[in-house]
Amino acid sequence: MALSVSNFGAHMDRKFGVIGRQPASCFDHGEYSAVILKGGNLSGCPKCASNKRDMQELERKRCQFRIVQQSCARIPKRFAEKTFADFVVSNPAQQIALDACTDYVDNFRSIAVKVAACCCWGRSVLARPTWPLPRPVT
Repeated sequence: MALSVSNFGAHMDRKFGVIGRQPASCFDHGEYSAVILKGGNLSGCPKCASNKRDMQELERKRCQFRIVQQSCARIPKRFAEKTFADFVVSNPAQQIALDACTDYVDNFRSIAVKVAACCCWGRSVLARPTWPLPRPVT
């Protein structure tokens, strides 16, 4: 028997074990139509479920990115989870070095912007000089 457009939704509901639908409310997103499954369970808010899937996907991508970054940095596995808090200072020189490192990390974004502004000072600077040029003698 061929399915018509009018009963296609009902056919798909039966195929996936949907018994019925009922109105429901989400605290964050308001009203929605909850799906009643064969076991009597109700589906949750579709927007909340979508947000949860998006957050899981974002976390998965972050994890993959971190793995790639760590492998590119060639940090030994035994140091991969270390932090500055794990470092034990045993003399004043080490404290100075630790303070310099933490300051660098804390201000990395502003340092990176300054470094990025300084790069590529090749042909573009020569093509359009920004310094005062000497005037030709007439």
